[in-house]
Amino acid sequence: MPDYAVFASHDFNPNDYAHAVLAGEPYPSQSASRPKAKPSAVEPAKEDISVAITKLNSGIDDVHKQLKNVVSLFPH
Repeated sequence: MPDYAVFASHDFNPNDYAHAVLAGEPYPSQSASRPKAKPSAVEPAKEDISVAITKLNSGIDDVHKQLKNVVSLFPH
C-alpha cells in the first residue's frame, strides 16, 4: 500500500504536488525552503506525461474507494 503521509501533512499543497508529479520531480521539492523563482525555460519531464497521469489517476481512484468505504460505514 502506498504511503499517503504526504497528503496528511499540514503543509501539503495539491497544486505543488501536481506540478511536481507532472515535472517528474520529488515532492516536496528540494527547493521548498527557498522562494520560488519562475523557470526561464520549460524543461522536459523525466517520465512520460501519460505515465504520470496514470499514477495520479490510480492514486485518486484508490482514495475514492477508501472514502466510499468510510462513508458507507455511516449510513444516514
